[in-house]
Amino acid sequence: LAATIVPPPPSMLASHTTALAAFRLVLASGSPRRADIFQEQMGLNVEVRPSRFAEDLDKSAYATPHDYCLATSRGKALEVASRCCGAGEAGGRAQLVVSADTIVSVDGRVLEKPRDEAHAREMISSLSEREHEVITAVTLLLVPRPGEAPSEQRCFAETTRVRFSRITAADVAAYVATGEPMDKAGGYGIQGKGGAFVQSIHGCYYNVVGFPLNRFCREVADLLGLEKA
Repeated sequence: LAATIVPPPPSMLASHTTALAAFRLVLASGSPRRADIFQEQMGLNVEVRPSRFAEDLDKSAYATPHDYCLATSRGKALEVASRCCGAGEAGGRAQLVVSADTIVSVDGRVLEKPRDEAHAREMISSLSEREHEVITAVTLLLVPRPGEAPSEQRCFAETTRVRFSRITAADVAAYVATGEPMDKAGGYGIQGKGGAFVQSIHGCYYNVVGFPLNRFCREVADLLGLEKA
């Protein structure tokens, strides 16, 4: 398995934890995997506020899957900021809203969460013995004072290439029967049973899980001026 995991070094995590403790940190996502990355891996006190953004953008209006993913991530963050960062929130502290959206792209086609089990079987089968891209877009909104508009907005996307080995129809049926694919982009979870299909990855492992941890740390360091400290 040719993976590039690249976790942030301990010093980076320590500086981020200290700096972000001054903020009300809002995760605009209902993904338990993203919450675990913030709470368990980074040790951050994060307030989970799942976005109500419709996630029904017209894919044909975007030049690339990358652009579509960025737009969805931005929509999620702005919806949560407008609803959850009002004057009565955060006790006067600055707020940082973080959203993310993950898609799978194969031959320029966007694969999101499967609609049903038949759709999941079709998705997973389409990835057999070939490479696909996992794209996670992240939006950071810095709200300096409750009730104010964001003073800074930063959007970025990370791409990881993943190759599956050959998957039989029986493999696909057994995996879909576990229920694991149903809430995951592309219909599989690399951190779960779906990891058995993965022959190789090139790029950030955590990006495939649903949140590019190393890139997030670097972007936050730049946003908050930590690299200059």
